[in-house]
Amino acid sequence: MKKSGCGLIALSPESGSMRVLTQLYGKKVDLNHIKSLVQFAHKIDLRTIVYFVIGCKGETLQDREETTRYIIDLTKVGMDEMGLFVFITHPETAITNRVYNNKFNVARWEDM
Repeated sequence: MKKSGCGLIALSPESGSMRVLTQLYGKKVDLNHIKSLVQFAHKIDLRTIVYFVIGCKGETLQDREETTRYIIDLTKVGMDEMGLFVFITHPETAITNRVYNNKFNVARWEDM
């Protein structure tokens, strides 16, 4: 990718907490692999931006602390930029159904 002219890659683990990733988001993410990718990209002078999401219902202070530690670890191995977003659900998606158990009409702001 670097040889072809790519200058930046974006990665989106979304959390540094395996509990959030597996139980709340239902994602299979290898955080160690992402860390290795960031480290390798830095070594070959390929810029990286890594995206995270906070504020999912059920996320705890401990989960946020794990994400903070993970962000620090990524910074130490060469992460160039980071994006941090607040969790917002979209109607009739798997994550909305899983997190809110169909108890809210997320199409209505009043129910969020």
